[in-house]
Amino acid sequence: MNVRASVTRMGASDDEDRRDVLRALQQLARGERRTEGRDEQPGAVTIRVGGGDSRALDLEISSIENMADGRRIALRVGEGEISIVFSVRGEWIFSHGDLRLDAPDRTRGGAFVAALARWLGTPLAEATNGTPSPTLPVDGSYVKLGVLRDADGIDWDRLKLFFGRSDHDHSEVFLSVAADGGQARLSEKWSRYRRPLLRLFDDAIGQRRELADRKEVVVGEGGARLSVPSDWLVTPREGHMRVTDARDDCCLEVSTISVPRFAPGLPSLAERLSMVLVDGDHGDSVARIASRERGDMDLVWAEYDYGSDDPVRGVLRPARERILLAANDRLQVLATFSYWIDDEPWAVPDWERIVDTLEFAGGGLAPDIGGKVRPPGD
Repeated sequence: MNVRASVTRMGASDDEDRRDVLRALQQLARGERRTEGRDEQPGAVTIRVGGGDSRALDLEISSIENMADGRRIALRVGEGEISIVFSVRGEWIFSHGDLRLDAPDRTRGGAFVAALARWLGTPLAEATNGTPSPTLPVDGSYVKLGVLRDADGIDWDRLKLFFGRSDHDHSEVFLSVAADGGQARLSEKWSRYRRPLLRLFDDAIGQRRELADRKEVVVGEGGARLSVPSDWLVTPREGHMRVTDARDDCCLEVSTISVPRFAPGLPSLAERLSMVLVDGDHGDSVARIASRERGDMDLVWAEYDYGSDDPVRGVLRPARERILLAANDRLQVLATFSYWIDDEPWAVPDWERIVDTLEFAGGGLAPDIGGKVRPPGD
């Protein structure tokens, strides 16, 4: 259920603790108790609801319709649109029931799935031309985990959605709906659910695309991983991994080091990136350093232009390099991506897909610098 409870009082008996935890869960499930917000009282039973720690896909709520046994919510992201009907079936501490997901048509449904694919870092292949067919509803179930009040004072209904009926196609995802009905967000439960979720959705409401063939690259003995197009060449080098496209027109180099994003006496990620740029004599050519938070990972990056000899054409060509630092509480990744500026229309989307697939392994690993290649399906 992804609910964690902790008791911080002193001197309470186990029976008292159990009664207080049960009471807190019931209050949470009914929306009578807000957690993790500014109003949380110290020394009380603390409840943590799942689905709040991973990076989110922000959605727009276009309509909410209350029904006798539940409600219907229409969600949009970009050009994509879906609707979900929630039907309450019972309550055992947490209310639960069935759901049915659909889209107005395959164009808008496909756009929604494409946004999911970008968010999950699991790109789809190009759609094949075919006769459009009506969408098929996706049936599933849900459980309401309660209400969470965030640091901005916004109350969120927390739902866990279940899809698929077998181990092969089973997937789960968290949905948070703002109590004021203005916004919603999806949060990932587990990376293993990415592929079955996208396959199920795109087959039912999208363009029936295949997942793009990718090659997984494991960096730092499993400390970090990302994926690249399957025809790219991956070469382990001393201290890092080198990846080039099939025509050797762009180059990605990735390394890891066991340094956390926050530690006493350490510069911030942005300051570390500035040091890298200055050491490479590129500090003056960078207009700004961009940053982003993604779940338990912080990312900063910058780019600069330079001239490079093209051995194929035998001329000096304008090129660009992007430098990225990403870190969580135990590990830092340095990635550089070089490409010809003429290739920007395809190189930048490929780079963005690669960054979207970057993830850190869980647990307390202390990886060595280096890595290996994991072929598709391994």
